[in-house]
Amino acid sequence: MQVQLGCYGCVVKRAIRLAGLITDDLETKKKHIDAMLKQFLAMRDGCSTPEISCEFNQYFGRQTGVYDFFAEAKKRSTGIGLEVLPKLRKVVEASEDPFVTSLLLAVSGNLIDYGNDPNFVLENIEERILAVLDEPYDHAAAKRLEAEMQAAKKIVYVLDNCGEAVVDRLMIERFPGKVTVAVRGKPIFNDAMRQDAIDSGITAPLIETGAGVPGVSRKYCSKEFLDTLDAADLIIAKGQGNFESIEECGFKHVFYLLRVKCQMVADSLKAPINSLQIIERRA
Repeated sequence: MQVQLGCYGCVVKRAIRLAGLITDDLETKKKHIDAMLKQFLAMRDGCSTPEISCEFNQYFGRQTGVYDFFAEAKKRSTGIGLEVLPKLRKVVEASEDPFVTSLLLAVSGNLIDYGNDPNFVLENIEERILAVLDEPYDHAAAKRLEAEMQAAKKIVYVLDNCGEAVVDRLMIERFPGKVTVAVRGKPIFNDAMRQDAIDSGITAPLIETGAGVPGVSRKYCSKEFLDTLDAADLIIAKGQGNFESIEECGFKHVFYLLRVKCQMVADSLKAPINSLQIIERRA
């Protein structure tokens, strides 16, 4: 998805939030907001909101020297994920359809999102993740994904947030030897990087995007990474940021697993906010 008119409000809010983290001085804060919005207006046409987020994060880093603002939050999220994983694994093993259960839990792990909600709290996260088993979902899409994963030889699984990445193991580990896991190449929000994936217990081969985009971008990501995605039989992309950006890249076969977190995406999918989505796209 390219930047929509409705994205402007969120862009302004993010600029105000970042400026407030840079300085308490009102006039200096205004100058930072103006600079970020000028940057946004210069690049808005033909780009996705994750690419805007990348540029804002780089601006914040240049002003403060801090590029991984969510470092501690990522560690806490991974720790919580590791705590709840054994219980979630037991639920999968005891279920009538282990694949679908692991899929739903992996999507529900997308609840762990400091980047979208700076006031997010980790309390009762196990119960909140398990509540997904009572939610509606596209049964036919889930079965298609299972069949495509079984048939594929090369799968790239693009991670989203820390903590959520631990829960993704329930899906990744079902297909040993087939899955390469993609992580962000530079810090952005609470998105998982290489060390975060290792700390999450992921043992599948890892590849970095080469960029600090909370998604995938043909402009920002490395050629090696893009070539890997172009060669994949199947891409599984977690979270809304991946959906907003990968849609623009033209890869041959993608399944998106996400919760809808903004009105623009809700309108695009004709789906309610916070709904669970399993979406297949072919070039």
